Amino acid sequence: MVGELVLCALIAPLLGTLVMRLLADRVAAGIAVVAFTVSACLLALGTALVLLAGGIHTTTTLLNTGRRGWTAEAWADAGQDVWLSGPCALVAVVAAVSAARAWRAQRTALRAAGDEAAALPGEDVVVVVPSEHPDAFTLPGSPGRIVVTESMRAALSPDELGVVLAHERAHLRGRHHRYVDAARLAAAGQPLLRPVARLVEYGVERWADERAAVEVGDRVRVARAIGTVALVTAAAGPPSSPGFASPGSWCPAGHASLGSAPSALRIAAPVWLEEPARSAAALSRRARRVERAGRPPLAGRAPRPGPVPRRVRALLRPLPASSHLMLLTIPALLSLGSCFFAGNICYDLHLPLAVALEFEAQL
Repeated sequence: MVGELVLCALIAPLLGTLVMRLLADRVAAGIAVVAFTVSACLLALGTALVLLAGGIHTTTTLLNTGRRGWTAEAWADAGQDVWLSGPCALVAVVAAVSAARAWRAQRTALRAAGDEAAALPGEDVVVVVPSEHPDAFTLPGSPGRIVVTESMRAALSPDELGVVLAHERAHLRGRHHRYVDAARLAAAGQPLLRPVARLVEYGVERWADERAAVEVGDRVRVARAIGTVALVTAAAGPPSSPGFASPGSWCPAGHASLGSAPSALRIAAPVWLEEPARSAAALSRRARRVERAGRPPLAGRAPRPGPVPRRVRALLRPLPASSHLMLLTIPALLSLGSCFFAGNICYDLHLPLAVALEFEAQL
């Protein structure tokens, strides 16, 4: 039981996350999003099953041992995995509560997005609203709407605005918020998958960029428009008032990248532009620490590029080679193997449960 628990709840998620991180920019964005989301859900399912199986198996064994009397022989028959019952049950309950809270928050956000989309004036998919803050985002619903503020429309050229609308239409038609919600739900139940959820968030933006490039017919123009939007929104700063300029006011914490929240075109910009300042401050703090320790300061590493530069760089490179698609079998095999081992453990539970029920009936 210990080996299966370590494999399904620790090794498989960690190794799968590492592989998916390496593949994020090496495979087509749409394929990566689907593969990463499915793998994350399967890895979270495998973890849930193995925790449930561990708790039930050892708890059943403890009950049977107690009914026979707490003798040395009965305790030895219970096996060495009895101590796993409490931790497995506690972790399983915490994971279930976390996943349930994430699910409720997502449903609330989607309902609010649908209500706000239905309340927007007119019947066109694209709605221009008055606001001094430049913004463009998608509201999922039936039908979904694309909201563009007047300041955003004024700040962009017609070609750049066409790229932004193509990007948001890709989010709306592809229902990208579903992939992000599924990955975040898996990460809520298995915290080791949080990096995968962030990869899916980044992947859906790349996916929308690629769809916009196909619609516009010019990858360079899409890359240039993404950079312009990032600069415009970062220069404007955060919105000063809620409403259409800040639909994230009704979104749950951490649910602010697309779909029922503003597009990551706006949110990613401060990360990109403020990164040098943050890295400089971090290097300054590190220099003060090593100076107090009496050691010469080490050369700091270059700051890691934010999501907007990565997206621009991906658009300026050729499309990923199809030969890398075979590498997606690694996270697929890890997730399927995790579910297989966890399912096998759950199947093996029928014997101790049957024995316990029979023993209970005899009493």
